[in-house]
Parts: sequence; C-alpha cells; structure tokens
Amino acid sequence: MRNPYFRLLFITANVVLWSALVIFFIRFVGNQQTYTQYKHKILNENYLYIYNSSDAGEPTKSINIINKNKNWIPAIDIEFRGDYWHVIQVLSKKPYNSASFGSLETYLKNNKSDTLLINIKNKQLFKFAELESLFQKYPDLSIIMTSETNAILREVRNKKPKWVFMSSHSLISRLQLMGAIFLETATQIDSDIILVNSENEFSDRIISEIKKRKKHFGISLKPNSGSIKYNQFNVFISSDLNQLLSVAKVLDQSPTQ
Repeated sequence: MRNPYFRLLFITANVVLWSALVIFFIRFVGNQQTYTQYKHKILNENYLYIYNSSDAGEPTKSINIINKNKNWIPAIDIEFRGDYWHVIQVLSKKPYNSASFGSLETYLKNNKSDTLLINIKNKQLFKFAELESLFQKYPDLSIIMTSETNAILREVRNKKPKWVFMSSHSLISRLQLMGAIFLETATQIDSDIILVNSENEFSDRIISEIKKRKKHFGISLKPNSGSIKYNQFNVFISSDLNQLLSVAKVLDQSPTQ
C-alpha cells in the first residue's frame, strides 16, 4: 500500500519543482526587459490631478484651477445615445441608469482645458467615427481615455494610438492574478496610467513592476479615503476639488488659483 502513496508524493514533488522552475525562468526573463515611457506631453507632468466632474454633477462648469494648471484635468463620462454623444452622469449601476448634461459637441466648444479624460460608458463601441470627428476640431486637445470594458479600450487604442490610456478593471484583475502566482513580470500592461481604488489593491512587487515599466500610478480617492501614502502615486482622481487641493498641498504642489 505504501508504493502508490510514495509514487503520488514523488509526482507531486516533481510538479511543484518544475512549476517553481518555470515561474523562476519566466520571472528572470521578465526582469531582463527594459522599458521606455510613452512620450506624451501630459505624461511629462510629475503629478496629475483629475477632477471627476461628471460624478460631481458639474461637467459644464468652468473651474479656474483646471483652466490655469496644465496638470489639473477634467474627467467626463460619455455615452452614445439617440443620435449623438452625450456627457452624462451615472445615477445607478444596477440597474444602469444615467442622466445627460447635454451633447459632447457643446461641452467641447466651452472647454478651456488643454487635456480631457473621457470614460466611454457604452458596452459596445457605437459611432466612433462621430466621436473622432468631434475631437478632430480640437487638434491641440490631449485625450486620456478609459472604459470599464476592455474590448472598447483595445479597439480605441488600435484606432487612436496617440491618445493616453487609463487601465480598465480587467487589467487590474489580471495584474492581481498574475502577481498572486509571481508572474507580474510577464503580464502585458498596455495602459499608460494604472488606476486603483485603494492603496492596498496591489502588492509591493506589482507596484515595483508598474514603476519599472514607467507607467503613471494613480488612485481614485473616495470621500473618506483616510490616511494614504500619497508619495507612491502620481495621479489622483476625485469628484471633490477640495480633496484634490488637500493632496496637492501635502505634496507641495499647490496649483495656481
């Protein structure tokens, strides 16, 4: 009766050993890679402060801090509905419900910022040609784009490679999974800004890998975020301007007002 158990133990030990060797080899190869930062003027800024104006319910309001500081950026949620692209506010996620602030075309006419973050809320990429034509009227406007749907991010990245891209939820989950099995060095990180909802979402190994690849690392601030090690991030998103101002003060980055 002992032989079958020893045989099973021997097989298990071999599987564990070879798995460890494979992981070690993949990590070794990944650690030998060198990376360069995507060259874009907005990524040259040491810190980015992004005001989620759609969540705050005031995307059409002109805000001096944003207008006067290149590294202060408005963020809007957009959605194609009816016959054109709308600037919206998500009222509920389940069931999904949103309210329109008006057309994206009108918003862009009144926008005074050099950079704009757009979050495409559609689950499929409708009428992207119409979206492209709207932005073509503003060649000096830098676009940061994100979406909760990875397929949309991938499709837009193929169409607009000169835009800056922020991570989707699926990329965050993939990094967490690969980090858990020590393979974060082999993970494809195809966004320029990696955004987390809390500072504990990633291990130190994953954070080191993000910085090694010269990605911007950001956090979405909540009303009661508590104590955060701000110096490990260089992108901050909030729907509360005063919260962003407090972070900038801590980092000695108080903006022109």
